Amino acid sequence: MRRETALAAGAAGVVVLSVVVAVSVPGALADPSTDRPLRPGPVDIAEMDIAAGDVTGESVTLTVETRLSHRGPPARNVSLRLQAVDSESGLVAATHEVAVGDLADEREVAVRTNLSVEREGGYRVRAVVY
Repeated sequence: MRRETALAAGAAGVVVLSVVVAVSVPGALADPSTDRPLRPGPVDIAEMDIAAGDVTGESVTLTVETRLSHRGPPARNVSLRLQAVDSESGLVAATHEVAVGDLADEREVAVRTNLSVEREGGYRVRAVVY
């Protein structure tokens, strides 16, 4: 019977100590009414259009228009990376990075860029927003 009493007294002591620390240490419990930093709003790729631009003897310029959809709080320092990946070897043939800047409001933004690749072969175009 003494073992149960000792365990109950120890548990009660831990609870009392926790309450004392939470009340006495400033900032131990966050005030929900204070303004906390907002997480940036989500940025998604809504659509991507690819068209052939200048075609020379050995290369072609792909004109890529990527539409980014933004919702919620402002998103700062948004960038878009486009990669043309060779469909046979799986190697990256061309990469281009565009600084989009800050996005605010709920809207779509069109980002146009060019990728130059060899004329022969097939490519998959990948886009990454960060």
